[in-house]
Amino acid sequence: ISQLVDRLFPPAKGAVVMNKLNHTLTKHACDRSASRNIPHGVIEFILDYGDTVRARDEAVKYTLSKKSMGRLKRDYGRPVVNALAQYRNAYVVMCEGRIVTVAWSGRRLLH
Repeated sequence: ISQLVDRLFPPAKGAVVMNKLNHTLTKHACDRSASRNIPHGVIEFILDYGDTVRARDEAVKYTLSKKSMGRLKRDYGRPVVNALAQYRNAYVVMCEGRIVTVAWSGRRLLH
């Protein structure tokens, strides 16, 4: 999936992208992404297409819902949706413009 993501989202000309992401990760989020096997490219898809759920302390959770998977299918086709289906229970938490953690939910946050 990460190779597919790299082909779909090449860095913009002259852009400086840290950790292959267009968003800032905290050290904690970077460590969790690696330990939980959630690639940075998938995090970008979740942030760009995921739906939001309010979290604590003004943080926002992003997750892939059925509706967001439909938007992905419309924009990228079935192969990308099939590749990302295994990440439906993954979520990304952002606070103050930074990704603070990446995790798996025991259940889907949105349908």
